[in-house]
Amino acid sequence: MQRIAVLVAALALSACVGTPGPAVFSPQESAYVLAAGQGEIVGRAFLARDGKIVATAAGGSAVLLPATAYHAERMRTLYGDAKQKVLGTGPDPVPPADFAKYRRIAKVDGEGRFRFTGVAPGRYYVITAIPAPGSGQPQLIGVYESVTVPAQGATVEVTLGA
Repeated sequence: MQRIAVLVAALALSACVGTPGPAVFSPQESAYVLAAGQGEIVGRAFLARDGKIVATAAGGSAVLLPATAYHAERMRTLYGDAKQKVLGTGPDPVPPADFAKYRRIAKVDGEGRFRFTGVAPGRYYVITAIPAPGSGQPQLIGVYESVTVPAQGATVEVTLGA
């Protein structure tokens, strides 16, 4: 009987091994987004239909987030397998209190262009919202891409939307 109890306990513990819990936000892991570097991320955010641009993120902001395990899990929760979605639909978990401290923001110009300068090497998510044309009610399409700044001084180009 005691052997059975030990076996059951061992099986229960082994089921826990290798089953990761949810990723936890870490300011230390996220801090590189604020580090001074010599890299640059330049991009454009727009929606196109039939090969023509029908909307841009003009007047809005682009956000640069570090691609940590927490942020990767958050992006999967928010977007699933897509890289765009109508905002306000689906899950939108509340971020932790320090989340907003570990991001960079760039203004988007009238043509949907944006630029992050002084970026340190690393993996990032670039995110913005684009107003959906002709949707009747105002809707925003959230779009993102992951980018890697490979080395100091590198310029990376990114297109958000499609």
